[in-house]
Amino acid sequence: MGKKDKKAKAGDSFKDKLKASIADKNPILLFLLVFGALMGLFYAVWITEFFTETIFNPVLHFYARLAGFILNLFGYGTVVSGMNISNADFSISVKRGCDAIEPIALFASAVLAFPASFKKKMPGIAAGVAFLLAVNLIRIVSLFLTGLYAPALFDFMHMEVWQVVFILLALVCWVIWIRWSQQKAGVYE
Repeated sequence: MGKKDKKAKAGDSFKDKLKASIADKNPILLFLLVFGALMGLFYAVWITEFFTETIFNPVLHFYARLAGFILNLFGYGTVVSGMNISNADFSISVKRGCDAIEPIALFASAVLAFPASFKKKMPGIAAGVAFLLAVNLIRIVSLFLTGLYAPALFDFMHMEVWQVVFILLALVCWVIWIRWSQQKAGVYE
């Protein structure tokens, strides 16, 4: 190492040195630390009144309107009022947990924490978020139909099946993105 390299290394901040040391010795620990910090930041924002009013409630209203529109395309005669979707035979309310925000945050945080260029992260986040939003819309429509045609299965589908499926889909999206980003980098060629 030349004098110039030693001076550059000596000028690095403690944060840069710590990050480089962790990345060199234990990239999994670095991933977990960054992922945990991002999720901590998400939850710190998620619990605020600002988040509820400016993001959460509009997302729920959007889902209710869009799910009602799709159901009406198939002749279910639904009416949407706020976050409620109903017809003459059944009604559901789109509430916290029906928004896909947490699985999307898990997916986006995992992508951001993974060691890849930002240029590769942005298309992955965009595609994964779009996919998870679409699946969530399918979930809401399917839950309405489950409540309409098989009400005894509604709670099971809502709490057991779709919760697990959604987390697994977020994980699968992340793994697919890793494969794609590494293939673009020549790792899997």
